[in-house]
Amino acid sequence: MIAEPVTTITDLILAGESFLFGHLLFWNDSRSFVRSWAVGFLFLGFAALSGAVAHGAAPYMENIPWLLLAWPLTISSIVTASLFLHIAWIEEFVSSYKKILLIMVGVVSVFFYLHILGYLNILTPTGNLTFNVAILSYAPAIFLQLILNLARYVKTRRIGYSLMCNGILLTVLGTLIQAFKIAPHENFNHNDLYHVIQMFSLFVIYKGIRSK
Repeated sequence: MIAEPVTTITDLILAGESFLFGHLLFWNDSRSFVRSWAVGFLFLGFAALSGAVAHGAAPYMENIPWLLLAWPLTISSIVTASLFLHIAWIEEFVSSYKKILLIMVGVVSVFFYLHILGYLNILTPTGNLTFNVAILSYAPAIFLQLILNLARYVKTRRIGYSLMCNGILLTVLGTLIQAFKIAPHENFNHNDLYHVIQMFSLFVIYKGIRSK
């Protein structure tokens, strides 16, 4: 029996969408920043897939030890996705001679972040606090993407940058709903609503990337 059926199903849909968009971006556009977005999408897909296991199999984790890996994989995948979102804006908006240094800083920061999570023993199924900590790892990348795409839209008025801003704002909205546990119904909780908003957000961001 699935512990949280709606959350599990929406996580699986979100995973499928992320894998699809990652695949389409990676194989249909050779620009380096697009490839970075593609890998970011793929890791978001892994996060959603392992999140589905964590939510759906929660009652069985004590009896099936390997299931305990689901939540750490979710958190680690979110943090890794954030690294590729950083790399994406660096490759798109930063002049070439600074790129290598900034990417190295991003890689070191992610490994340091994961080390701190492990040290604090919160890479385990401890609930909402752990997820919110992971969300904070990609907040800087999201806001930098928002600011840079907004600035480029003001300058060029190209639809791709506008779509990017709208998609990122949807992500922010979903994150706030998840963080503050805003639920429209007892059978459709804050996690479910967050997943649905993220589905729309990823679609708009995907269309924005393709429109640049």
